[in-house]
Amino acid sequence: MKKHILGLALLLACAQGAYAENPLEKLGNAVANEANQAVAAVEQKINNTLGINQEAMKVVPESADFVFKINLSKIMAMPSTVKQIEENFAKNPEQKKTFDEIKAKTGFDVYKDLNSVVVFASSKVAQSGMQDALAGAIFEGKFDPSKICEVIKADEKATKDVEVTVVDGYNTILPKDKKEGCGVFLNNNLLVTGSMPGADAVKSVFAGKAKSVESRKDFFSVISKLDSKATVTGAGIFPEEFKYLRDDIIIFTYI
Repeated sequence: MKKHILGLALLLACAQGAYAENPLEKLGNAVANEANQAVAAVEQKINNTLGINQEAMKVVPESADFVFKINLSKIMAMPSTVKQIEENFAKNPEQKKTFDEIKAKTGFDVYKDLNSVVVFASSKVAQSGMQDALAGAIFEGKFDPSKICEVIKADEKATKDVEVTVVDGYNTILPKDKKEGCGVFLNNNLLVTGSMPGADAVKSVFAGKAKSVESRKDFFSVISKLDSKATVTGAGIFPEEFKYLRDDIIIFTYI
């Protein structure tokens, strides 16, 4: 691995005329750059294995005051979870049949293809109710939005309750009852569900039209250091009207 990095760095250095000015400094910088990229690649592989929500965290809206990360991969791999699923299917064969049909038609296995989810909410609760509050859940996994939407469209029972359409270029699932929120596929890896304001806020961040929670340096510095191996972990800020009780950031972790 080291020989490969050094050799590649040497070629890069030569190609960029590294020896024209300060060869040792140029070569050192090139080697350091390649080493950093190699380390980042390894870290990404580890993160993918753990089901850490890297992509999802990048699109959490700036106004989110509560952010929780749930490691679905870890939960689904627990013996107790596997046992519960098997027992449930044994008691409900029709449910197992439906699950198998959906899996066959869409290629989506809810128990294997969901890696993680980030749940977010603003501390400002909308007076009109939760349907207008800025809140949602960003699922990270493997999806085929077109297939999933086509299967829903073909289901007469499902279409009585929801409408499958395209909004702003995104495959979107809209319940007939607007109080139930919506579901939006951002791409093949991200699905956001929640209130309309919550989903719209995530879409704006994803499209580069709005800032993410990363812009709130103090809060994000805490979120980014949460225990990535935990089953559930998160942080929140008390609403302004309750700051007299506690004005720091609350951290929650369940191993």
